[in-house]
Amino acid sequence: MIPRSVLMFCVTLCTPVTAFGSGAGEGLNLSWDDCGGAGVSSKAFACNTTADADVLVASMRPPAGINQMTRMEAQIDVRSSTASLPDWWKHNSNPQGAEPLACRGLAGMEIDVEADLQSCLDAWEEDVTISHHYDIGFIDADRARLLVTVDVSPVERVLTTGTEYALFRVNLTHDKATGSGSCTGCATSACIVFNEAKLTNGSSVVRVNTASDRNYVTWQSVPAGCPGSTGVVRSTWGMIRTLYR
Repeated sequence: MIPRSVLMFCVTLCTPVTAFGSGAGEGLNLSWDDCGGAGVSSKAFACNTTADADVLVASMRPPAGINQMTRMEAQIDVRSSTASLPDWWKHNSNPQGAEPLACRGLAGMEIDVEADLQSCLDAWEEDVTISHHYDIGFIDADRARLLVTVDVSPVERVLTTGTEYALFRVNLTHDKATGSGSCTGCATSACIVFNEAKLTNGSSVVRVNTASDRNYVTWQSVPAGCPGSTGVVRSTWGMIRTLYR
């Protein structure tokens, strides 16, 4: 379990940025249940219980030269098959003042780095600070964006190219899937894409934005155009909820 406290801060990167393309299996992976090829690409849930959760695992095979990593910022996009995002995919990360609580509130999505998986290595090993922000209706009404930051500064991590590392997990709970007060749209299909990871490596930032095995998964069934319908759109890293490992 991760003790939770709420902090507010703004993430600002004023360092050189380089891009990383595909090659030798390097890149991003997203799977249900496990890392990369050890996990599955689609999850079907009958929406008949509020118990348990479905676990989304974000992992990466890093490029060469990641030997001073102190921060990772990830962008995961969700796009539903309907014209607007259903209530099932409406979560809060840190509601402000009079901001209404989304249907799934704070209980529907939990982020952690407790991977404990046999198929890939832990990217962090040391204690880290985890932050996330979930933006409902990002760019279009049928979309949402999840931003996740893992900060190990001032500790530097060395990652070996070609080795797959678990970055974080998204625990999609079954809260409000059925019964009184349930959120509509659990059975609606959705495309979920791990579009980019930004690695602070020494005095530079390396963008990893290509797939290794597969950087997307689907929920219930495959929506039309997935994953191409959920492309990278740059966003501002703003207020995010901070957790501690």
